Amino acid sequence: MKRFWLIFGMIFFMSGCALQGPSLFGSQQKQLTLSDLDEGCKSALPLTLKSNFGQVKILAVVTQSGDETNPLSVTARFVMTSFEIPEGIEGLVRYRGTLRYDPSTKTLYFTNLQASSLTFGGNPSLQEYVSAAARRGLPPLVAQALESIPVYRMEDTFPAKALQSVKVDKENLLLEFR
Repeated sequence: MKRFWLIFGMIFFMSGCALQGPSLFGSQQKQLTLSDLDEGCKSALPLTLKSNFGQVKILAVVTQSGDETNPLSVTARFVMTSFEIPEGIEGLVRYRGTLRYDPSTKTLYFTNLQASSLTFGGNPSLQEYVSAAARRGLPPLVAQALESIPVYRMEDTFPAKALQSVKVDKENLLLEFR
């Protein structure tokens, strides 16, 4: 009978450690999907930004799995118009980054976005008219705008004070808060 209670107790303890929610050490876990972040961005898009090299209109954002240090890969699709390209040229800028949590508004935002690639599509003959200033200035301009967009809002009763870790497993996002 003792062996039965010992096994039952071990199973109870092990299954309790794998459940979501508050743990023994005061941390809280939340599971989202990457598409939840994309849906949060949709409400703020399209977003038009102006700069000295022209105008950039962010059309869409897609979030994917990143690497260990930057768990998210964020791709923004945009159209840039300038004096040289008045009809506009489409492009993609890809970032590596993570999330930050604002406990006062209970909202998640992108943060530490570092550009990994910038490509222009559409008419290839227009690419030669994209200035060096635009190629340098466009990624930080779009990153700043993306970092200001609320990507997910927690429920009002969510008790967390800070985001501890972000892990991505396929299409699922596991957030650990304290």
